[in-house]
Amino acid sequence: MSAGSLWDVAVIGGGAMGAAAADALAARGRRVVLLERQDAPGHGIGSSHGDGRIVRACYPEPFYVAMAQQAMAMWRALDDDGTLLAHSGGLDLGEADGTALADLRAALDDAGLRYAWLDAEATQRRWPHLRLPDDSAAIHQPDTMVVRAGAAVARWWSRIETSPHGAVRRCAAATEITVDARSVRIRLDDGDEIRASALVIAAGSWSRALLAQLGVDLALRVTREHIAYFPVRDDAPAAARRIDPSALPTVIDHHGVVDARHFYALPQIDVPGVKAAWHHDGVVLDGAGAAPNGADAACDPRDAPAFERARLAPIQRWLRARWPGLDDTPIEATTCLYTSSIDHHFVIDRVPGVPRPVAFAAGFSGHGFKFAPLIGALLAALSLDEAPPADPTPFALARFAADAPAVAPRVSA
Repeated sequence: MSAGSLWDVAVIGGGAMGAAAADALAARGRRVVLLERQDAPGHGIGSSHGDGRIVRACYPEPFYVAMAQQAMAMWRALDDDGTLLAHSGGLDLGEADGTALADLRAALDDAGLRYAWLDAEATQRRWPHLRLPDDSAAIHQPDTMVVRAGAAVARWWSRIETSPHGAVRRCAAATEITVDARSVRIRLDDGDEIRASALVIAAGSWSRALLAQLGVDLALRVTREHIAYFPVRDDAPAAARRIDPSALPTVIDHHGVVDARHFYALPQIDVPGVKAAWHHDGVVLDGAGAAPNGADAACDPRDAPAFERARLAPIQRWLRARWPGLDDTPIEATTCLYTSSIDHHFVIDRVPGVPRPVAFAAGFSGHGFKFAPLIGALLAALSLDEAPPADPTPFALARFAADAPAVAPRVSA
């Protein structure tokens, strides 16, 4: 790779969104260079690592439902050897007469998607792992899946590195971006310079600083979220002891949700135990939107700092209330970065006022991974001036203009 060569597209960020975008560009026969500061896919310093992420279409917003269906088909195509996806089905729990489940039902009905409505007794009879209040209900959506997050990113990296179209992955961090009529220039931390006809920025928690160089002041809030894995109790009944995806669906609990904070759980994928977390309860890392190196790390919960142990306590209380068959002492804990927009909806757009195409995606707010194949294709289209595979209008930068109507955050995971 010579400093003077001109790439068709450079992609900054080798997590799920950037890797999917680079893969989509390579599949179009474009010469693409993927720039990622870490040398391993699914590394722990970001948002795209770990054993499992929920892939679901159960959203109250119709545009997310439609996008999820597209993304699910793309996930199945990517999983050509059957090792990336676990078909678990998914449960949304809540008050039977509450607005959360009513909104989900309305969106699923409008989309013509299949689901079952179960009262508390029927839910507990089918999944004795759970305990629900009598006035509760559940939506079971059987198409919900779990994707192996780190393995998915590794697959995109492998596809990029074996592409016949001149795609390359480079272990380097972008430090400076300039755009003129002829090219985009990216200065790297090793002193090298990359030139490309177009650029995609999908750098997660590092996106704000990069976009600021191009005149985009995007308010992003970076938090370190806490996740723990809980084992089955020794005295749990036999019917509640199986916690693999064939016996246990993903669970999102809408009881008592405030400010989009809710509990969720995944069946056992690779790490022993049920994965559980409290959505949007993380520690704010940097008000400027930049994530410090080393912000993300696996840990033994017994050795976690006091503030991390404190954030395990609400998850443990939820387990005691909702999961009678689980031991509330975690066997493993880890963290994950959320980079959230003001309204918890994605920000996907072109940088305005620059003479070369610069597409970007940021602010996935803890619920973007499920859409990664589609967002990668969308970023590829935006960088190439192609018709987008999904409508980017709900994610436009213009919604944050002073005269734009406010959009209330919705519950998502």
